[in-house]
Amino acid sequence: MWWYRPVAGYRVIACEDTVWSHRGFVQCAHLRPGSLCRLQQRLYNFSGSGAADPTLDPTLASQLRSLCPQNGDGNVTANLDQNSADLFDNHYYNNLVNNKGLLSSDQILFSGDAANTTSTLSIVQSYNGNTGLFFSQFASSMIKMGNISPLTGAAGQVRKNCRAMMGTSTASASRVTLMNFAPPKTALQTTQFCNERNCSTIKPFDELTGDFYGTSCPNVFKVVRREVFKALQNEMRMAGSLLRLHFHDCFVNGCDGSILLDGSDGEKFALPNLNSARGFDVVDTIKAALESECNGTVSCADILAIAARDSVLLSGGPTWTVLVGRRDSLISNQSGANSGLPSPFDPVDQIITKFAAVGLNTTDVVTLSGGHTIGRARCTFLTNRLFNFSGSGAADPTLDSALASQLQSVCPQNGDGNVTVALDQNSTDLFDNHYYNNLINSKGLLSSDQILFTGDAAAAASTKDVVQSYGSNSSLFFSQFASSMVRMGSISP
Repeated sequence: MWWYRPVAGYRVIACEDTVWSHRGFVQCAHLRPGSLCRLQQRLYNFSGSGAADPTLDPTLASQLRSLCPQNGDGNVTANLDQNSADLFDNHYYNNLVNNKGLLSSDQILFSGDAANTTSTLSIVQSYNGNTGLFFSQFASSMIKMGNISPLTGAAGQVRKNCRAMMGTSTASASRVTLMNFAPPKTALQTTQFCNERNCSTIKPFDELTGDFYGTSCPNVFKVVRREVFKALQNEMRMAGSLLRLHFHDCFVNGCDGSILLDGSDGEKFALPNLNSARGFDVVDTIKAALESECNGTVSCADILAIAARDSVLLSGGPTWTVLVGRRDSLISNQSGANSGLPSPFDPVDQIITKFAAVGLNTTDVVTLSGGHTIGRARCTFLTNRLFNFSGSGAADPTLDSALASQLQSVCPQNGDGNVTVALDQNSTDLFDNHYYNNLINSKGLLSSDQILFTGDAAAAASTKDVVQSYGSNSSLFFSQFASSMVRMGSISP
């Protein structure tokens, strides 16, 4: 699955940016000092009327009152979208049009004079009638919302625990000292990174190099290879998971290890990664092994880059020289992750635009998408193609009918969206060029995969030509994949 990073520089938020779809759930009573949340306010004695909010559908109000009684447990939750609770679609706007928005702050986007004067009503109506328009504008608005504050190459740290930042606050200054340094004057300039037990000398850098740890941790590549090999022996699927972690790290504020940080407001819990990103325990194991080998030296961001290369190689794919010397971030950007990773529902021209935002070109789009030759995808990202595609009542016509039938049995319409299927049905755990032959034969699983070959946009953008080239020439794909991985790994934080 691809998501993409936001474009720096957007600051203006327009009216369209406020009309967003609510997903997930809301508590029946989110208590604040002296007030109840808007949901309960709408169900009982609204504005002192003794009745429910008249802009709330009476049948829905009755259902919600049984779930959220007036003096009941305020921590009970209700789905924000009662029609398709766990599916990201435009039903939210249909709810508003039919007076079924749960929160007052939702319904007022459509109901009342203010909605008319601010034009939110007309936008709601537009999105209700056009899913594609909503998806396109949602992506654009998420980019604007993303507030990226990237680090410079030397402004981060080398975490001893990939899930937690080293302390830098005044309160912990006596215990931990992080010395941020100015841009290096020479390659020999050094600084020290100190914790409560010891200090390690770290050479700053102007750019990434293949031998950054040549003297400070000469066995770094052997240690990572050994631990990745053991992880794949235990579960081959982990190769795709580790490769994906590196992708999702680099596309948000650059390759800085920020996806590894714990915390409910971090990238790990962003929409593209929630119940999806995995392999964190393997990274922890690699980090522990490296701390034993060369304490406080190798960054978590570099571990991700090396582990991604080794995952590809040990799955039968190409190898390349991993450039290292990255520093770990001091922040984790959840909003950036939500807006900074390409969506499996994006049209091809939008995917290309988003790759361009991080310095990658159209060839990189098709090449890096080839990473889907290993790994698995959740049913929740396939069902839009399997059932009632674009309101047709049938599966996506660009999906092979026999494959569609197989997938419908694995991913039933109202089934568990977390069930997974192999992205490459031909050679699930082997890194090869079968992914491209799948696309040529209408067997790409994700919409964002198949559109690289099918349709006028694929021809216009030349992605179709690249797919055909890789489908017939495995060596060409391997060579270009290695080059594109080096470029992606050099996205600056």
